[in-house]
Amino acid sequence: MTRTALSLKEFNQPIKAMFKVNLIYLITFCFIVSLSTVNADMLETSSDKLATLIEEGAAVVDVRTPDEWRTTGVIAESHLLTFFDDRGNYNLNDWLSKFTKLADPEDEVVIICAVGNRSQVISQFLSSKLGYQKVHNVTQGIEHWIGSGHPVNKWP
Repeated sequence: MTRTALSLKEFNQPIKAMFKVNLIYLITFCFIVSLSTVNADMLETSSDKLATLIEEGAAVVDVRTPDEWRTTGVIAESHLLTFFDDRGNYNLNDWLSKFTKLADPEDEVVIICAVGNRSQVISQFLSSKLGYQKVHNVTQGIEHWIGSGHPVNKWP
């Protein structure tokens, strides 16, 4: 059996072909990864902006407790969906099963609590982990909404 020597050009052709294939795989992988991690940041929203969003038909989700709703009242047509109970516990799966019936990831949705702390955590979670692209956190909550003279309805 005789071996023939390969020229440098002949030797490099399969390596170049493999490099091109691997480069295409790498570019495709990076593109897919970038698509899967794209999400919008949560949007910080004031009481005045909330009034505009309500007029535009955005879903408003009030995550406070029933005692809080009774104390302050609620925004008309808001969806009352407690996230944390009085002791700070939550059932994420139960809450998400109810929430996902109200809004899809591409829908405009507003999360509100008393002063903006709970709603910030929830809004950030929806945006960063579940891909909600237009989720607004009312930064100063229902207390600022009421203090700014916006209306609420007595509950229940």
